[in-house]
Amino acid sequence: MLTSGRIVIRGLLFGLGWLFAAMVWAQDADIFMLIGHGEVASSAQGPWRPASQGQKLPPGSFVRTLEGSQMALLLHDQTQIRLNQSSVLEIKGVQEGANGTLLSLLQGRVWAQVKQLSVGGLRVLTGVVRPLQVRINTPTATIGIRGTDWEMVVDDQGTTTVTVLSGQVEMANDFGQVAVGSNEQAVAERGKAPVKSLLSNARDRVQWVTSYRPAPKRWVPKPPAALAPAAQAIEAGDYPRGLAALDNAPASAQRALLLADMYLFLGRAADAASLLQPYSRNGEGEALASALQSRALVIGGRLDEAQQLLAVALGRHPREAEVLLALGDLARLQGDADGALRWFTQVTLEYPANHAAWFGLGRVEVEKENVKPARRALDEAIRLAPDAQGYHGERATLLALAGNPAEARAAFDDALKRQPDDYLALTGLGILQLKSGETNAALDSFLKAGVIEPRFARSQLYVGVTYYQLGNRPRAIESIRKASELDPKDPLPYVMLGLIHGDGQELAEAVDVAIEAQARMPYLKSLNQLLNNQKGSANVGAALAARGMEEWARSFATDSYNPYWGGSALFLADRYPDGFNKNSELYKGYLLDPGAFGASNRFSSLVATPGHYGSIGLRAETGDFNQSSLLGSANGLSMSGMP
Repeated sequence: MLTSGRIVIRGLLFGLGWLFAAMVWAQDADIFMLIGHGEVASSAQGPWRPASQGQKLPPGSFVRTLEGSQMALLLHDQTQIRLNQSSVLEIKGVQEGANGTLLSLLQGRVWAQVKQLSVGGLRVLTGVVRPLQVRINTPTATIGIRGTDWEMVVDDQGTTTVTVLSGQVEMANDFGQVAVGSNEQAVAERGKAPVKSLLSNARDRVQWVTSYRPAPKRWVPKPPAALAPAAQAIEAGDYPRGLAALDNAPASAQRALLLADMYLFLGRAADAASLLQPYSRNGEGEALASALQSRALVIGGRLDEAQQLLAVALGRHPREAEVLLALGDLARLQGDADGALRWFTQVTLEYPANHAAWFGLGRVEVEKENVKPARRALDEAIRLAPDAQGYHGERATLLALAGNPAEARAAFDDALKRQPDDYLALTGLGILQLKSGETNAALDSFLKAGVIEPRFARSQLYVGVTYYQLGNRPRAIESIRKASELDPKDPLPYVMLGLIHGDGQELAEAVDVAIEAQARMPYLKSLNQLLNNQKGSANVGAALAARGMEEWARSFATDSYNPYWGGSALFLADRYPDGFNKNSELYKGYLLDPGAFGASNRFSSLVATPGHYGSIGLRAETGDFNQSSLLGSANGLSMSGMP
């Protein structure tokens, strides 16, 4: 009887476990960002209920955003969706495989990325048609998505416009069908076949997908009576009321600053730059107008114009904090870490209460992984502005990069409790999860960060690392290459691509990216997170050595030698014959990076993650005498407590 009772209890527990898993799997989407107000319903007729951040959505759910609002969703097939204001979307069903995910956009504007996890055999082969991953119905067309980055608009007349940033989309209705590729746009009107056109730069259309938030107190600290209602409404997050108040306010430099700040939030960077143009050259508020206009130019990808504008502003206002901060941010984006540190430091010396300068200083030091100065700067920024966007998330990221998982975990919990849509915190949490072996959880964190701020290179880089660890090599290469475009002077993406191509024995491609990495080494921020093995295979010379070009490999390794990175010493040790030089480099490499003992010598995980590896070798010889040997080795890495 006792045995039968145990069997019954185990059966009940097993059934409850499956029921719980089914309930979790039945949630098709997660609302993880909500700006303003959104609503959910089980049908298009309602009743509509207020949506909340963190809400799970079952199949068949409808979501909509109200005026001046945005919403971000992560579907359980890894599709990322961002809804603009006044949009209505139905989530009919989310799944991978032959059926794919089915959505319906009734009205509004949506941006999405399709990055489903599975690759599925023949889908990766050149020339083989892959099944549609996502299908979207609109009033005038059916759109099939094969990935990966696109925007769709359905206007009040039902006209559907699809803009493809990368990948391929098929638009069809009863009158015809078109295939839409990267930098192309297609339009479907009622009663007409879809037509497509070529765009010079499709990414200009999705500047509204950003982490930028209006900051009226920064640009107009003391608004006049005519602008006070607008500033208060924007500060409270009531953007429609703030815009309406600005529309009715008289023209002035302060009105232009507030309105341009709102335009940047709405994705109208060109309009913001044009609005500020009359004020940035001469007149009232010239310095602030120049600083904000330069940010609009940067968002629009016009970095050279921003540099010229700030050079003029600096000559006229050499001590204006916002001009110096804009120069620091621009230098950081251009890969000039020393220049960024110089500008931010100047502001901290002249205006020690300026929290944005301390944060800029800390952010550059985090990228360089200079832990102590980064911590000092970020602590000061948080002391001066404890509620500022991203400050706690960047400090938690510093702890994760420095190998302090327990303290970092607590810091991320605090940062995301304060700001659940902090893309810096989500990216840093993903890095911590990746380093702790929580690969699928890390992917969710990176994908959420990518919807909030798709132009953040760190997030794109590590989502590529995650895909590689999960076995999705094409997606990994795609994401890492996108990171290299977002931060074009950073050599780290190219070093990682070299490791991926080396693992696949694609030696010609590995050499090509090694050359690209070597050319960018003067702009190196840090290689600390890159995983080494005992041969230093992460070194840029490894691809050349694999092709037998030893002299060239040693030249690359010597030119890029970093006395504080284990990969430099370990790779050169493998080049030297036995003796003092070899042992000296080996000892240096092991002292700098003892984690190299825990790496696989076959496939790189790109960053240090928990794992267990082993190899067995059998050798037998027959001749004048017989001999045989059996060799085995085992190694691994644990991340519990500390690496």
